[in-house]
Formats: sequence, C-alpha cells, structure tokens
Amino acid sequence: MLAKWVVCLTSMTLVSPLVSIGQEQASEDADAEELESFVMTGSRIRRLDVETVNPVISMTAADIQQTGFTTIGEALRSLPFNSGQSLVPNDAGTSFTPGISTANLRGLGNNNTLVLINGRRTAPYAAPGFDGLQTMFDFNSIPESAIDSIEILKDGASAIYGSDAVSGVININLKKDYQGFTTSMEVGNYFDVDAYTRQVDLVVGTSSAKTSMITAISASWEDAIYAKDLDYTRDADRTMTQALDAKARWKHVDGDGKNVASQLDAALKTLEIDLAYWENDFLEAANTWFDLRSSRGFPGYLNYNGRNYTANGPVGDPTMDDLVPGTNLFNYQLESGFKSEVKKYSIYNRTVHTFSDFVEGFIEASYSRVESKSESASTPIDIEDSKGLTEGDAMYMPASNPYNPFGEDIYYGRYRFVEMGPRVTEVQSDSPRIVAGLEGEFGDGWNWDTAFLYASNRVADNSLVAIDYKMQQALLGLGVNSDGTLFWDPNLPADQRRYFNWFGYDGREMVDFLTAWNPTHADYRLTQVDAHLSGSIFELPAGTVGVAGGLEARKENLENVKSELNATGMVLGGSTGTGFKGDRDILSLYVEMDIPIFKSLEVQLAGRYEDYSDDGFESDVRPKIALKYKPTSWLLLRGSYSESFKAPDLAYLYTASSNSFSSFQFVDPVTMTEIDQIQIVTSGNPELEPELTDSYYGGIAFEPGDKLFNGWLDGLTISVDYFELEQKNLLAQLSDFYGYSDFFTGAAAGDPLFADKVVRSPSTNEVLYIKDLYENLSDSEYNGWDFEVSYTWKTENFGEYIAELDLTYLEEYSIDGDNVAGSRLFPRLRGNFMLQWRKGDWSASVFVNYIRGREVTYWDTNVSYYTEAYFGEGVPDDYVSALVYDVDDQYVVNPRLSYSGLWGSTFTLGVNNVFNSEPPADPQETSGGTVGVNYVEPAFWYLKWEKTF
Repeated sequence: MLAKWVVCLTSMTLVSPLVSIGQEQASEDADAEELESFVMTGSRIRRLDVETVNPVISMTAADIQQTGFTTIGEALRSLPFNSGQSLVPNDAGTSFTPGISTANLRGLGNNNTLVLINGRRTAPYAAPGFDGLQTMFDFNSIPESAIDSIEILKDGASAIYGSDAVSGVININLKKDYQGFTTSMEVGNYFDVDAYTRQVDLVVGTSSAKTSMITAISASWEDAIYAKDLDYTRDADRTMTQALDAKARWKHVDGDGKNVASQLDAALKTLEIDLAYWENDFLEAANTWFDLRSSRGFPGYLNYNGRNYTANGPVGDPTMDDLVPGTNLFNYQLESGFKSEVKKYSIYNRTVHTFSDFVEGFIEASYSRVESKSESASTPIDIEDSKGLTEGDAMYMPASNPYNPFGEDIYYGRYRFVEMGPRVTEVQSDSPRIVAGLEGEFGDGWNWDTAFLYASNRVADNSLVAIDYKMQQALLGLGVNSDGTLFWDPNLPADQRRYFNWFGYDGREMVDFLTAWNPTHADYRLTQVDAHLSGSIFELPAGTVGVAGGLEARKENLENVKSELNATGMVLGGSTGTGFKGDRDILSLYVEMDIPIFKSLEVQLAGRYEDYSDDGFESDVRPKIALKYKPTSWLLLRGSYSESFKAPDLAYLYTASSNSFSSFQFVDPVTMTEIDQIQIVTSGNPELEPELTDSYYGGIAFEPGDKLFNGWLDGLTISVDYFELEQKNLLAQLSDFYGYSDFFTGAAAGDPLFADKVVRSPSTNEVLYIKDLYENLSDSEYNGWDFEVSYTWKTENFGEYIAELDLTYLEEYSIDGDNVAGSRLFPRLRGNFMLQWRKGDWSASVFVNYIRGREVTYWDTNVSYYTEAYFGEGVPDDYVSALVYDVDDQYVVNPRLSYSGLWGSTFTLGVNNVFNSEPPADPQETSGGTVGVNYVEPAFWYLKWEKTF
C-alpha cells in the first residue's frame, strides 16, 4: 500500500529534470494584462483557460432556466448522461423517501455521484432510499435563489474528490460576489388538475472596504396531485392502458438472441403442440399480469378449507349464504397520491472579511427545511403475515367472532381497511450547514485555504398506521365506553363486546382504536477539516507546471431511530425494522499535477490515499491520469483513466434486522412439510467490501472558429466522447439471481452458496427464516458515447440564435453478463435539443427532452424445461420464449418567452410538456410511465417576475 503511494508520487516528480531546462528560458511580459485564475471542477489547480483536461459541463443559473424546468432536480435529470432511474417527488406513495429529488449520473446508482457545494461536501439525505439502504443527496435541500452555476464532471474523480465520486461530481456554486438587491416571484399550475406552485426568492449583497456579505432566501410551495386526478394514473388495472394486443408480444430466441420462432414451431409440432396455442395459453394468463389491482380488497376474504370466500358488497351480519368464492380486487389508485405536497424554505449567507492583502476569512452558513406530505392507499391487512396479541403470536380470525360464519379459527385472509382512509406520511427534512475558513496567497502565485465544515440532515417521518395487536384485539372483541370509544379487556363477557367485521363496514370508533401516529427519525452528520495548497512549481517551455495537494479528515455519523411498533413488527401492512447507528472516520491525502509537456499537450496526474476506519477496508492509493492534446486552435483531444472504490453506505453495513414475508407454496426438502409463506430477514452486513471501478474516458472536440472555411463555421462546436467503466464487487442480494425455492434446495444439497441462508430451529429443524443480505456478488461493464453540437449565429437585425444538441448513447451495460442497456430502466438513447433567441429586451427558447423507448421483457421461460416437465421430451436447451412489451419514445417540449422592458423587470412565461403528452405506458407502473426515467407529469405553465433594485 505504502509502496504504491510512493510509486504514484515518484511518477509525478519524474518530470523534474525536464522542467528545470525551461526555467531559465521562462519570462513574463510585464505589459501583459493580468488575468484572474480560477478553479474548475475536476481539478484543484487554479488555471487561466476554461479548456480543461476533464469533461466538465457548466450550467449557469440562466442556462438552468432555459431548460424550462423549475427545479434543480428536474434540470439535472434532463441531462442525457443522467441515464438511470432517479428518485422524484412523483414517487409519492409508500416510497422509502417520499418527496425527495435525486440524480443518477450514468445510471450507476443515486449514491454513486458526489455532490459538492462551493467545492466542499455536504450531508446527504439521512433516510436511506431506493432499496431502503442507499444514501443519496436531496436537491430539494439547495437554496435555489443562491445558485450561481452548476458544474458537472462526467468522468471518475475519486483521485481528486474521494471514493464516492464514481460516476462523476456535481458541484453547485452558490453566489459569492454580489452587490444589490434582487427579488423574484413565480406561480404555476398544471393544465389537467389544479396543483399550484408558488415561489418567492430574495437575494441581497453588500460590501464595505474589508467585508462583503450576500444573503439569499427562498420559499416555495407545491400542491399535491392525486392519482385519481389524471386519466392515465387513476386505474391500477393497466391491461387496457397497455393494449396487450398491440403492445405485448412474444419473442422466441436462442442463447445468442437469434429469432427461432419457426424452429420452435417445428420442434413443438413433433410433440403435437401448436406454437400459437402455446403463445395464446400463456398470453391469456398474461392479461392478468398487467392488472395491478390489489387482492386486498373490500369486503375482504377469508380462506376456508383451501378456498377464498368474500362478499359482493358489505354485509352487516354475514352468513355462508352471503359469501361467494373469490376475492374483491381493489383499485388503490383512487386513494393514492401521484405527487407529494412539498414546502421548501431556505436561507444562505456568505460573509468574507479581508484581514490583509494576503489573507481573508469566510463563513458560509445555510439552512433548509423541506416538508412533504404523501398519501397512499388505505392499509392492507394480511392475517397470515401479521402479529397477534404479542410479537410471538400469529394473527387469526377467531371462531368466536360473530362475523366469522365458518365456525372455526381462520389463519389466512386479506382485507383493505377503507374506513381508515388513505395512509398519510408527513416528512420534515432539516439541513443546516456551516463552513468557516481562511484562504489566501503567498509567494509567486501560491494559493492556500483551510476550513472547518459541519453539515447535517435530519429526517423526521410521522405516519398514520394501523396496529397489529389492536387488530387482533378487535377480532377478539372490544368493550365500549359510555362515550362510544373502544377498549380492550380480555375478561369482558362475549355478549358485551364489539367485534371487527371482515365483510362489512366498521365505524369511526374502530378506526380511532386501531390507528396511531408512528414517528421515526434519521440523522446524518458530517464533520470535516481540510487544507489545500496549489501553485506553480516551475516553468517549462510549454508553460507553467501546476501542483495541488492537501488533506481532508472527516467523520460521518448515521443514526436511524425506529419506534417500538416498527421494532416489534406491529405496524399493519409494514415490515419489521429496528433502529441502528453507524459511523466512520476517513483520512485523505491527495496530490495533483498539471504538466504542459508541449504547447499542445497537457497531462494531469493525480493520486489520492484514503484510510477508512471500517474494519477490513484496505487503505490504498487511487490514481488518475488525464491528457489534453490540442494540435491546432480548432481541434482538441482528451482522455483519462482513473480508479475508484465506493465504500458501502453506512446503512448497508449497520442496518439492523428488517423483516418481510414472501408468500409461496413449497415443500421443504428437509422436513417434507409444505410452506405457505416464509419470513425474509435483511440486515446490514459489516463484512461488505468496497465496490471497485476502473474508468476510461476519451474524446474529441472540434471548434473551427474563424480559422476554417472562411469563418462561416464560426460559432460551431462539436464533441464526441467515449466512456467505459468496469466494476467489480458490486452489492447485490442472492434473490436478485435465484428464487427462494433455490435457497431451500441449495441449502439442503450442501451448496456453500446457500449454506447459511436458510435458518432452522435447532429443536424441530423447522425453517425459521431466510437470510437474504447484501453481498459483493456482481460485476458490470458500462460503455457508450456522448455527442454534443452547438452553434451560435449572430445577426445584425434579427438577434442572436443558439442551437444545442446533446446525446448520450448507452451501448452496453452488462451486469454479470446480462446486457440491460435498452431495458426498462436504462434507455439506450437520451438527448436534448435547445434553440435560443435573444434580441434587445426579448428572449425565447424551446427545450426538447428525448428518451428512447425500450423493449421490456416482462416474463420469460426456458421452453425445454417446460416441455420436458410436461411431455417428457424437450426442444433445444437454449430456446427461450419471452413476453415483451414496448415502452414508446418520449418527447417533452418546454417553450418559454421573456421580456425585460417593463418597469425594469423581467417577465417570463413558460410551459413544460406544452403538448400535454402522456408518458409512454409502462404496465408495471401505476404512475403512467416509468417514474424516475420518463417525465410523467401533465403540462405545466408558469409565470415568473424578477427585478433587480
């Protein structure tokens, strides 16, 4: 480890003999204009030119407004290289993190992008999301009125910024130098439903001889949208939406993906099976697969002698004559939220004081609060998966309940607690952040800075829930107080009890008895001390050799506090989970050099040593090398190679036990008893290792200017970049690759892969639960292309025009050999087109966001397996029949128009999704389209007023 660090440093200093040759030759033109150097994301070295070695996209606040999207998260998610599924406020229902807004660069995971504010870290969202374990940053916590620009580094940057910069860096630059007073107000609403948004921003800046200060304040309110409000989300039965006869179809392929429909038809005919019959038989079943309505309906059903019984409508005193076989399907979309109600408040202040010509101090302080309110369908109740009077009991419908017409205890049944109404989740997220430091310069162009940083995020979640043990009490019968309220007394005579009716309505008193607010909270705290130094160490004939180095020491703490109801698994329709704590200390040292080998060739060398306090993490050096070659003024070539490792998020390591139930029928190969459902235990795994990534990046940029073709291409810029990432030790669960039946058979056969996954009682050998933890199981390869074209055309009479086209093509994303590029969550092609116009006080733009459609495999089967099982003969082993459906292409068009010639103000009118196009149907999603990949909101108009005093 130390040797590798020494090698890394040595390789950086091998150029010293070369650079000394040019030191005596170097000179400066005393009459040349002095330019101010700056730091661009991707490097810690201050520079004068904006053409960096690294692929950096820079968006000013004005550029963000040109997209038409009114939030940072929406603007970032529209970038074509944000190619995976993000978390969005539309994911309102029972999401782990309702109301938050994330980005997913390169589709490698919401937790693989490092977010910085003014070049330094900040605390991520405290409540783990996505799979309940990922830690990610919530862009709702940014004070939007304070944003000056956003820089996005598109290649790996672990050597510069740390291990979690795997897919890139998003650096949000907040305003620093501003004098004056600016205020703005914005209002907007949707075309199809009233859900207003309002936002007010204030920015004020002032300065004296030695002190300057800027303060920005933002407040916004977004109303909720409910699924029932929109045509394409109000029905959980997606069969008609998907139009199976047109969209769903069969594909028959071999192991190489070649169409073998005719060969399969011939092979099946030898077994006297018609291929069309084969397809129709399975397609008939598939018609129900896209019906996402819940079997937990109202009235509920009870299983008696292996058969389900329900009532066609609520029954006050049910008998067997009132019941019918079957279940009532429940359209939960009539109660579910589509978009959370969100309120955001933030304040940001930066104060700078100059102590001398060479030293100044600064304090950055910000605070944001995000409040969201989400609603999801009323509580589902599964008798077979719920607790009884105590944590160790199983729920049942007793024979003594007068609404049980079967005359015996029932242990299997489902019900929708519609009397309760929608489940409500209220979340409050608070994010304070303070950075205090000193910065200055000395010698000939050397710059230094040091700072202390504290940032935290606290998420308080309060949900209205129904309680298991109280439901069991209600099934056994409750007492009634004089005011009508209910109470539990096990000694109360049966004729004095009020019982829960599984087949009819239960009054408000029953709802009040069974429900309670369930508060939980999570805290993420980040403390950091850092020091950085950059400057020029000598001159080469080609230019100045820059160097930067520094150290960062930080501590991260995550605490997740659950209620007693969660810990004991007493939340109806919720899984068991207990709180946990985790922390880590990280010490980082880095060195970076920028070497102009020739006038046309620049090399960046960087290495970062990181030492984690986590047990088993190997301290190591992560290198990066990048080249920029500019043989002419109009041509630029660049490339990079870097290594990174992603330390598992604290929740992956330290989350306490989280239990759920999987319902299936299976004969235990050990005890030969039938299992109807089994408990699945997931928890943190302290044995996890870091995920490893090698990143390759190469590209070419063409900017002819006025040097070629008589200058008629002046204003044109074209770039093409290739990216490739190779990943190892990715986190996954065995259930991502195997069915739970494989856990049983594998463990029984002594397969070491499953040996400790099936946990049995030491006395009876009965299966207690399946342990399904995250482990370092997967490898992946990810590669594709970025294309960018822009053209600026200035005219004398008609103003200035700017056209931009950005595309990202995902060629391959293979996870353990399975290429998911072009699948449901990973479109092969994403792109933007923007056309801007400016003339005098007027400006206009139209922004088009494009997402290619996908062919999605909903279900597939190895044909040989079925034919051998049912007919004793098979077809070729690699023949697969797959039911696929098509998600269509999507175009979202956002026009806007601004005028600045009235009362010294700027007025902007815009529409997002101006054609009000519905999202391309995804039958696996009740939100219309693929949430977090496609844009799923209806048309939205907004009007903004801004004035600077």
